[in-house]
Amino acid sequence: MSSGTTSVSYAAVQYIIKNLPDYNSKNILVFGLGKMGKYTCKNLAEYTQNKTVCLINRTEEKTTEFIKEHGSIRKSVIENLSEEIEKADVLIVSTGSNKPTITKEHIGSNKDLMILDLSMPENVAKEVTDYKGVSIVNIDALSKITDETLAVRLKEVPFAEAIIETHKTEFKEWLNHRRFTPAIAALKQSLESIKNGEISFQKKKNVDFDESQAEILTSRFIQKITTQFVKHLKDEETSVSQSLQVINKVFQS
Repeated sequence: MSSGTTSVSYAAVQYIIKNLPDYNSKNILVFGLGKMGKYTCKNLAEYTQNKTVCLINRTEEKTTEFIKEHGSIRKSVIENLSEEIEKADVLIVSTGSNKPTITKEHIGSNKDLMILDLSMPENVAKEVTDYKGVSIVNIDALSKITDETLAVRLKEVPFAEAIIETHKTEFKEWLNHRRFTPAIAALKQSLESIKNGEISFQKKKNVDFDESQAEILTSRFIQKITTQFVKHLKDEETSVSQSLQVINKVFQS
């Protein structure tokens, strides 16, 4: 699929959403089932809750096959084109003809109708705008809207990049922290083992030994020691690998 096809069909649906009040309850007729027509139907299904979309294509079999996969769309036939246009609030033309497929003869004189002509060349005769209630938006106008939308989004790129950079930094810090977490855990376990051994020894040696106070004091020592090691490892000038080797050698031997 071409990016031009998808962007214009997307812009067409967004134009309807922005410019047509109560667009979800309006009757929308899509005429033509080439790439543009298919993506327009898919975008209508994805970005609106409209359940009154009708599809007409010159080859009825293609319409039947498409609707098998998109059951919320109603099928009609080319012979009923004028009748379906009379019911429609929006007409999306995506036919691939070299001459207009929609003319004044297809539209009633007292009809309010928004037409989006997605065809190249244009397949809607300019004379239809002789009727006061009829407006046409062609592919050039929709392409300009797409370009303007892209320009707005491009302005947001630096902000997005700044957010990404922040998360990258946080992720690197987290990743770096994970490198020495096992060594710090082993260090703490070794210190806890030394603490428990010493408390057990003092209990046997000293009848008046205050185990609860010793537990509080030694636990605080262990917490402060491990915190200092973490600060040391986080220092930019620290060789993490060398420090971890020392910790492992001293406390895991």
